[in-house]
Amino acid sequence: MKRILMLLLAGVAAVVPATLRADDPPAPKPTVRVFQELMSAVADSLFTVPATPGNATVRSVVQPAAHAWYLEHVIHSSARAHGLVPSEDPAAQCDARFGIEQIGVTYEDARRTWIFGEQVMDRTVRLAGTVKFVEVGTGAILVSRPFTSSVRDTVPVVGFESLESPGIPSTHGVPPPSGMFSSLVEPIVLIGSVAVAVYLLFSVRN
Repeated sequence: MKRILMLLLAGVAAVVPATLRADDPPAPKPTVRVFQELMSAVADSLFTVPATPGNATVRSVVQPAAHAWYLEHVIHSSARAHGLVPSEDPAAQCDARFGIEQIGVTYEDARRTWIFGEQVMDRTVRLAGTVKFVEVGTGAILVSRPFTSSVRDTVPVVGFESLESPGIPSTHGVPPPSGMFSSLVEPIVLIGSVAVAVYLLFSVRN
């Protein structure tokens, strides 16, 4: 029985250092960066409209304006990639309006990757609204439609605040309650307790 107990404790001692030495996964992207990638995809789908005149100037407006400072530049990049010329001139040939109705991040399902692993949770980043693309000279509405885009990934619970941007409230979310073990010490204590309980059980029988 003593041999069994020693093997259990040795297993714990061997596994913990291996866990601490495990390679860290790639760092998740900041939430604001995910917003920008979602908006870039929306702009790409907008600026591929066949009726868009080549080399046309386009004025892009993001509403509410509070979101413009961190989203406009990816819209401009998308316009350039599709042969358009971003412009602030109200008399630009085309007018693109992006109305943001939903933008935010949610967290759920806090858990450990395994009994000694780090605690992680699922992150969902969502962007939704409407977009309208107008040829100013003719008044023709080339596009007018809603859009919804989201990304779901897994992020660590510890230090998740580093994914947020202090000046952007939409990047802030509330993490879910902790999973079965809130720290690495707890599963070690549990295994040790089980080992001791098994040893005492067999000791009493002997």
